[in-house]
Amino acid sequence: MLHDQRCPVLITATLRKEGIEARAPLIAELLAPREPGAETVVMPCENDVPPRWRAIEAACPARGATCLRPLVNRISVPVDGLAAGARTTRTHHLGEWLVGPSERRLEIVDALSLNACFGVVDDLEMRLKRKLYMVNGAHLALGIRGAMLGRRSLRVTAGMPENAYDIAQLHVYMSIGLAYAGCNLADNGDYGRDHLLAYCEVADEVRRITKPIKRADLRPFLATLEERLSRPAGMTAAAQSEFDSERRLGDWLAPYRRVFNRIETALRQLSVYADGKAVGRRELRLDPDIDREALSLYRQCLRSWERASDVERRVEGLRTTLAVHRAGLRRRD
Repeated sequence: MLHDQRCPVLITATLRKEGIEARAPLIAELLAPREPGAETVVMPCENDVPPRWRAIEAACPARGATCLRPLVNRISVPVDGLAAGARTTRTHHLGEWLVGPSERRLEIVDALSLNACFGVVDDLEMRLKRKLYMVNGAHLALGIRGAMLGRRSLRVTAGMPENAYDIAQLHVYMSIGLAYAGCNLADNGDYGRDHLLAYCEVADEVRRITKPIKRADLRPFLATLEERLSRPAGMTAAAQSEFDSERRLGDWLAPYRRVFNRIETALRQLSVYADGKAVGRRELRLDPDIDREALSLYRQCLRSWERASDVERRVEGLRTTLAVHRAGLRRRD
């Protein structure tokens, strides 16, 4: 524990689903002895915080602590030459750690601002959306493409000309959708291009992206798909409907359709799923009710941007895929 409870303190942590349960008591313990008036900043190192974090936020005012919600854009560059079991990373120069303005001046924020990756911005919500779509959404699309091609390395996948072109096109039309929705950040184009180049530089594994795709329950993956790719597709669809309804400038949704085509192709292969081997060995049961809910979620992913006839075609295609998986296990029985 701190010897001087009057000095400025920053409490921050990554908060994966399993991590918040272990870290919440420690954060509460750190907050408890803080003296009134002492500068205390509590900040999760996550963009999407779990519900348990709300209790920590609620406890901050009583201790005089300031709770900041940041934008965190980690692009981690592995460090070679570490001892076995050691784990550390360096941050790529594109990494971001941004916060909105606070009600009072904070020494900790002033100190953090000396780092080039940290900044205080007035448009944090816009930047959060851009990061979620242009970084996380494109990352997901690239990972799916790598899984389809049987590639292990995301860097190798990103370096293939066809894939680089597709992600660049996706970024272009995401930018149009973001601008239409009011996210008028001047550097959207450069932001997308620079992150695509970073994918070609930074070692990353395709399986890290496909790890959440589980055949026993597709619902969490589809919720992520809706958040990261369907929402920007809906924005782009609304923009084209207003400004180019006759499609004279081409189909602004074509890059999204290519991504969803590849997702549907990838989902046919049990090898793409994190639990695919267990399913193949009949160690997991495939629940038709869960599959029906997954189909309903997939329909929601498509409704805001895809043509009505193609929504049903895509949903029926996934229905067939899931049914084939279940039938294959029944035949083995």
